Amino acid sequence: MHASPYVRRAPPHSTCDTIAPPRTTGDTIGPPRTTGWTVNGPAPGPADRVEHGDPHGVAVLYLHGTPGSRVESRLLADAARRAGVRLIGVDRPGFGQTPLPGSPRLENWPVRVERLADRLGLDRFAVVGWSGGGVYALACVAALPDRISRVALVAPAGPGHGHGVGGWLETASSSLLATLAGVPGLVTLAGKAAGAARRLPPLRGRVPTPRTVRTLVAAAQHALRHGAAGWRHELGVLGEDWGPLVTSAREAMDARAAAGDPLPLTVWHGTPDRSVPVAEGRALAAALGALLVEDPDAGHVGVLVRHAAEVMEFLAGEAAEPQRSAGSGTSGP
Repeated sequence: MHASPYVRRAPPHSTCDTIAPPRTTGDTIGPPRTTGWTVNGPAPGPADRVEHGDPHGVAVLYLHGTPGSRVESRLLADAARRAGVRLIGVDRPGFGQTPLPGSPRLENWPVRVERLADRLGLDRFAVVGWSGGGVYALACVAALPDRISRVALVAPAGPGHGHGVGGWLETASSSLLATLAGVPGLVTLAGKAAGAARRLPPLRGRVPTPRTVRTLVAAAQHALRHGAAGWRHELGVLGEDWGPLVTSAREAMDARAAAGDPLPLTVWHGTPDRSVPVAEGRALAAALGALLVEDPDAGHVGVLVRHAAEVMEFLAGEAAEPQRSAGSGTSGP
């Protein structure tokens, strides 16, 4: 097999200073069965998880986008099952049924993750972060380097992403956003709209499949079921300069490599991504000395769906680095 023509090895000594601001079965969109867990200490409060794939497989923690929820992990469920992965989707504070602490801090997230891993009996586990979940994956690398086996960043936002948007959203009505997210039948309606759009030749390759759209809408509904406070908080986090966190993650990776126990990390990004510019993924890959898989035809959602099998196989340790061509995988975004 030949490496993808879209795979590049990032410069090993670059910096990111220039980055711009319980398991489920089947494919239904209904509420998944869940298992609650509670974390004591710096980041208290209940959180929900949902699992897909092989219950005895390699554990992979899925970190959702912004706004998003554990429901998103359904997009990777089939690929996880085929790769022998135990995929665990977790709601972050402020989304779904997980309350937002009075003064949430990014550094508290690895504490929650470590306690969850301990309760699940996981010595090591892999992490995949999509979009806004990327920074939370890097927080785990920086704080828990000995617990993380592999990392996949898919369309990750970089430090300072969306700067200024958080201020606008602070003035928006949380109740209005929650009401819109709770419109009855919205999941079905969105799926039908996507199906109709894909029948138009100019949009066929640009609009996600109805199943993907239904999953994303269901994920947003779950995320905003108690309002938009979590969304506003995370926009603020993404708008901050968390470049030092990238540096800490790189140092942790370098230390693992020096000890003869490298921590593989790969970045996947679509060139035409309009939600998170590809420049942010390129800069993160360069700063982390990571492999970059850049797909010239995939958008923000498409890169996650099209490369689902590749990402799961990488995290399962079945491939030292991505081998498929960037255009392979599920047709359409």
